[in-house]
Amino acid sequence: MSQGAEQLSGRQVHKFGGSSLADPSCYRRVAGLIEQQGRGDELIVVSAAGKTTNRLIQLLDAFDAGEHALAAVLGALQSYQQGLIDGLLEGESHQQLSQALQADLQNISTSLQQVPDHLERNRLLSFGEVWSARLLAALLVERGNAATWLDARRFLLAEEAALARVAIAPSRDRLHALLSEFGRQYVVVTGFIAADAQGRTLLLGRNGSDYSATLLGALAGAEATTIWSDVAGVYSADPRRVKSAHLLERLSLAEANELARLGSPVLHSRTLQPVLDSQQRLALRCSYDPQSGSTQILRRKSLVKGARIVTSLDQVVLLELKVLPQQDYAETIATLEAALAQQQLCALASHHQPDRKLVRLAYTPETAPNALALLQDLQQQGLFSGLILREGYSLLALVGAGVCDHAEQCHRFYRLLADQPLEFIQTSKGGLSLIAVVREVTLEPLLLALHASLFHHKRRAGIVLFGRGNIGSQWLSLYARERARLEHEHQLELTLYGVFDSRGGMLSDSGLEPLQ
Repeated sequence: MSQGAEQLSGRQVHKFGGSSLADPSCYRRVAGLIEQQGRGDELIVVSAAGKTTNRLIQLLDAFDAGEHALAAVLGALQSYQQGLIDGLLEGESHQQLSQALQADLQNISTSLQQVPDHLERNRLLSFGEVWSARLLAALLVERGNAATWLDARRFLLAEEAALARVAIAPSRDRLHALLSEFGRQYVVVTGFIAADAQGRTLLLGRNGSDYSATLLGALAGAEATTIWSDVAGVYSADPRRVKSAHLLERLSLAEANELARLGSPVLHSRTLQPVLDSQQRLALRCSYDPQSGSTQILRRKSLVKGARIVTSLDQVVLLELKVLPQQDYAETIATLEAALAQQQLCALASHHQPDRKLVRLAYTPETAPNALALLQDLQQQGLFSGLILREGYSLLALVGAGVCDHAEQCHRFYRLLADQPLEFIQTSKGGLSLIAVVREVTLEPLLLALHASLFHHKRRAGIVLFGRGNIGSQWLSLYARERARLEHEHQLELTLYGVFDSRGGMLSDSGLEPLQ
């Protein structure tokens, strides 16, 4: 192993989102979590602090409203960022970062004296991550640590597309050279951004910092990546909407990937691809309460069959088109799906009606415009006609290995949707999700009813043990210790009815205590 590879070996990646960096106390909490990791050479990926990215978007939107609107938003940005610096740093580091912030704000103001093109807009939106990385690195140094910050545009080479495509090999080489140069210290890296061959800023998509983290983990050959946010991990439903939702301590990579594909706010699109392409472990944890548990994403297949998560999207857009009579329906659909997949624009769900030569594709409002533009180009080739964008829909789905083969859960899903304005139901490829698209409704009652129906209905299992020797006795001890956890995780009610050996046994219709 080369010296550079040895330096990289065993490193871990930790990603902190905007909510974890919302104010000075959050920054100090994050710095403490980083210091607790032990080695002192962790790679830290950060998002823009708090609502900074939203403020930068407001700044760009305010351009058409005139100079007064621009000044107001710039003033709010300056006040918030300077407040973070004032609350965290002293002396020379405070002066340096304050001066750098003023220079950046002047840069932004000068840039907005004319209409920015999309690449300039990308550059302006990148400042939030730069400010976070620069500030967190300075705080770590002030606390006595060796630390530096790294602009991801120095190593992350990408090609512009609907979703920027990263060039893996050159990006890996650049990163390894930089990390070897930095040596053993904390490196705080900007999430969300990359650069093209000309050094122009490209964005990895909204919430792209999670993708930055797992991508960095893959490029650096990291052992593990931890994504820290304001929740402990993946729950059986959104805990803000379903109070009885429970944390899933383990989730298979396939289930996590399907959840991310369906627009989960906890696991984002593309985040899991670098995990699939590397050996890194992935965990989700809460920066506000690290002791509240975590979700570990496992490579092995799920041992639990059936739905584990109820997920939803309040707003969904349908793109509808009609295959021309002279075209083969199946071949045309295959062509469309391949073109969309190439641009990383696969639909959340689709509904095919071969008899009417109709197809409907479901997208989030954020990705629908890019999918629509691509389909408009394909329409010019004469494969289909009547391309229409329809708004006003919602999505509800069950996610879990084998859910589509679980007759009881499928029946409950269909039954609860019977009185809803249902458009279509689709079973996903691989049977990992059962998806319903409905005309836009208030989803909370449906989520609550479905979650209660699936996860508050315990299955009962009776156990009789034959053999109470060494193995049997150890099994009874293990059963006594693990019963509560098994019942919680698998929604079971376990009862030990009998224990027998060569001398006889005990049997009780009310159940036995395993250690009596």
